[in-house]
Amino acid sequence: MGETAISDVIYDNVTVLVRTPDGRSTVWHVLGELVDRDYRMALVDADGRRIEAIGYDLYDCLQQIRRQLDPAGILLCCNGARKNARPSGYLSDTLGGTNVYLDWRWRGGLPRDLVELLDYAPPRKIATVEEQENYLRRVDDYQRSFLPILNPLQWAAFGYRTLHGWLRRVLWRRRERRSSAS
Repeated sequence: MGETAISDVIYDNVTVLVRTPDGRSTVWHVLGELVDRDYRMALVDADGRRIEAIGYDLYDCLQQIRRQLDPAGILLCCNGARKNARPSGYLSDTLGGTNVYLDWRWRGGLPRDLVELLDYAPPRKIATVEEQENYLRRVDDYQRSFLPILNPLQWAAFGYRTLHGWLRRVLWRRRERRSSAS
């Protein structure tokens, strides 16, 4: 007796804007699911052709699909294709890579830098997979250097994140006290 695969549909009836090499824009449909422990993503164009990938999260699937499309000059206009987008390990494990952080070389991350993988991004912000990997490598090199210590924007982002976290904890405790008192 064979085992049945457990499947969770993550993306169904989701569309992404696609920029073709001749500058035209079209809409493709995205299907995404978790089957057992593998994530699967498929892009379906207007003619019904499918481009599929299997990966350890949906961001990985998107990267594989983009690697197939990049040589043809086709760009997906979504947050996952921005040059500064990357998932954290935690997001990949818990949400399957459906969200990504926008990494900036000149400042640390802020809560608003967490975006949905397939939400629209302007074509001028989109990069090929190779350009994205090169940019993120430069960000990592910069973050490992001594330069972030000298950057006042890094300190401002650190202060904002610290204050934001502290306020969330204080407000959560107040809410807990009020709910337990009622």
